[in-house]
Amino acid sequence: MTRPLDRERSLEELERDCWPDRPPDATRLITTAHTLRRRPIGELTVEDMRLLIGQDIGLPYLLPLAVEVLRENPMAEGHMYEGDLLSAVLTRAPTVWGGFPELDRELRGIVSRLTDLPRVLIGGHDMMGIMKSLAAAGLRIVEGWTAPDGLLPPTVAGQAPSVPFEDGRVEAMLDFLDPQLHEKANAGWYRLSVEGGLFSETDRRFLIALHPGQDRVARWHCVELQSEWDIMGMGADGLLGSAPCRPEFRMLSLDGNVLCFATTWEHDISTSVLKAPHRSQVLRRWAEALTDGTMDDMGDPDDTPLSVAARRWLDTGRNLPD
Repeated sequence: MTRPLDRERSLEELERDCWPDRPPDATRLITTAHTLRRRPIGELTVEDMRLLIGQDIGLPYLLPLAVEVLRENPMAEGHMYEGDLLSAVLTRAPTVWGGFPELDRELRGIVSRLTDLPRVLIGGHDMMGIMKSLAAAGLRIVEGWTAPDGLLPPTVAGQAPSVPFEDGRVEAMLDFLDPQLHEKANAGWYRLSVEGGLFSETDRRFLIALHPGQDRVARWHCVELQSEWDIMGMGADGLLGSAPCRPEFRMLSLDGNVLCFATTWEHDISTSVLKAPHRSQVLRRWAEALTDGTMDDMGDPDDTPLSVAARRWLDTGRNLPD
């Protein structure tokens, strides 16, 4: 049976464990966790619980509180995205739930009754994990966006690193050995994105190509850049690359007229922006090759076949001004 909770006491008091003072160079996460452990648990917000649970702090006391919240609002939202508390709870190690069989059963019941979830929560490739990875990079999924006809297919955008500079590609290169690689890579991506028109200072939404599963073609998702972000560090260590400062991603402006992409070479990382991608002969040749339908079986059955999407983009591009 779940133990009664004394909501007027803090985790520090309930666990009888006073952490030493945080070091002066502590990260914001560590500083916040120290502060929240000294706050009465009854005063913790959804965001506070999300943060602490995500760090496996105070789980015997916070999981019951979180399930109380989820019982009333399964999609309760902290500062990351809709459903981020549920994501934090569901992604705890399976062994954690061995001590809370009643909570485990109730949580399973809550999830089983959910029928009107945002599409990103019910996709076939651990979309909760995808949302969590994007959130770590400072990106929030924007619900309600649908891809317009004639948008550049992500599979075609994958050939962007082969686009020559004569097509208008603007590139920033950084050596792996640069002592400020992380900071410069983030700053360079942001500068190119704003100056190139991927997004603006007042509207920081754009599209990012994500793969729904192994051996499946990527699809565009609309995201919004949050106030705190780390595209080239935590982002590249997740869905946006292979390791910190080893990026591999494709991004597109909402109108499809600006493509931003990053790739990792043998000794350098490259971040580029390409305006008017419909003018690139490299991309157009690749799109033409896709119209034969040989890759159509790699798409989601509910999506437009890749051959059709490629043809629509080619036809739309012919009607755009040079």
